[in-house]
Amino acid sequence: MEKIDKLHCLRIAIAVFFGCMAFFFIPPSIAYGEEVYIQEETGESEQENSIYDALRERIQDSWESGMENLEEVNPIEISGNFAERILRTIAAACYSNLKSIKAGALLIGLVSFVLGAAIALLATKDKKMRKTAISVGMIAVPVILLIIVFGISWFISIFR
Repeated sequence: MEKIDKLHCLRIAIAVFFGCMAFFFIPPSIAYGEEVYIQEETGESEQENSIYDALRERIQDSWESGMENLEEVNPIEISGNFAERILRTIAAACYSNLKSIKAGALLIGLVSFVLGAAIALLATKDKKMRKTAISVGMIAVPVILLIIVFGISWFISIFR
C-alpha cells in the first residue's frame, strides 16, 4: 500500500511538472506564431516592428558600451613590498579570470544541486544517503562555492 502511494505521488509530481512546462512554454510560442501570421495577412510587419527594432538596437548598443567600459578598466597595479606584490599578483590573476570562476562555480553548484536532488529522490529507503545528498549536494557545495566567489570578489576589491 505504501509503495503504491509513493508511486502515485511521483506520477502526480511528474504530471504537475510537465503541466507547468506546458503552461510556460506553449502559450508564448502560440502567441508569436499568431503574430507572425497576422503580420503576413495584413502586411504591417515593417511599421509594427520598427519600434521593436529600435528598442533592440538601443539595448544592443548599451550592452556593447557597457562591455567596452568593463574592458577599459585598468588592471591591478603591482607595487609595494614583496608580500604586497605577491598578493596583488594573485588578485590580478583572479581578476583576469573572474568571469570564468563565476561561470564555473555556477555550473558546479547547479550540477551538485541537481545530483543531490536526484539522489535524495531515488534513495527512498536509505535515509542516511538521503540526508547526505541533501546536506552535501544541495546545501554545502553551493554555499561553499558562493562563499568562495564572494570572497574572491572581495579580495580583488581590496586592491582596486
